[in-house]
Amino acid sequence: MKKTILLFLLVSLVALANIKLGTASGYKDTIKVKVEVDNNIIKNITVVELNDTKRIALPAINQTISAIISTQSLEVDNVAGATYTCNGLKNAVKDALNK
Repeated sequence: MKKTILLFLLVSLVALANIKLGTASGYKDTIKVKVEVDNNIIKNITVVELNDTKRIALPAINQTISAIISTQSLEVDNVAGATYTCNGLKNAVKDALNK
């Protein structure tokens, strides 16, 4: 009985976190993201698909994701040299949040 109640509580907590998917154009192709929102707070952003040049895009993506989560805003600076990728990421997150 205790295991059943614990499992129910765990599933309920996971259900409270809302997962949203979004897409937008990056430098080369579409960027797809998964955004985890809990009580209107962005908890996590995961890039599901990225076809931009990884060597340049990944550090920019990681920095931009950290900035979005820490400020809870899409109004963060782009990383120099990866403007299109950063804008694509922010637009994909915006798309997800609007769903």
